[in-house]
Amino acid sequence: MHLAGPQDVLVAGDLHGNVENFRRLLERAELRSHPDRHLVFQELVHGPFLYPTGGDKSHQLIDLLAALKCQFPRQVHMLLGNHELAQWTNQWIAKRDTELNDLFRQGIETAYGGHSQKIYDAYLDLFEAIPWAAMNKIPPEGDLCSADRAVVGLPAKQCFATDRQPPKRIKHRVQRCDFLCQTLRPLF
Repeated sequence: MHLAGPQDVLVAGDLHGNVENFRRLLERAELRSHPDRHLVFQELVHGPFLYPTGGDKSHQLIDLLAALKCQFPRQVHMLLGNHELAQWTNQWIAKRDTELNDLFRQGIETAYGGHSQKIYDAYLDLFEAIPWAAMNKIPPEGDLCSADRAVVGLPAKQCFATDRQPPKRIKHRVQRCDFLCQTLRPLF
């Protein structure tokens, strides 16, 4: 993602399903009053807010972000965080010995019932489309792709470090960090 000419960029990470904090950020951002302000979100899923049956409610924040993106398509952005990446690639991720991917799916099943598989697939498609990095300026020195294949601070070994095969839906994306390095290097 390249932010062209913003006067203000507000970045919010680690929301993990906290709808109240999301609401506060929207109030503070005042996007309608500040058309040159950009609001960037990261790590919206896998939170402590659960349905009575135990499923994770953090999918609600993805729904809110999607609606906000429709209202402010030029100003609202999301970057892929490690929790969205884990959900998308079905890589194990936990807090306090609780596997978060399963809780996320349970929350979607609780909220959407018989439509949950279609909704879940739509979330995975969204996670696949989310950029991994944002750039506002060209780095003053150096190369975006260091020896460990980092792309704006995202090492490939963190993206797909696994002994098992990635899901079929992303098999073509396994080399994404290498591709980004090869693509971005000539620009700098």
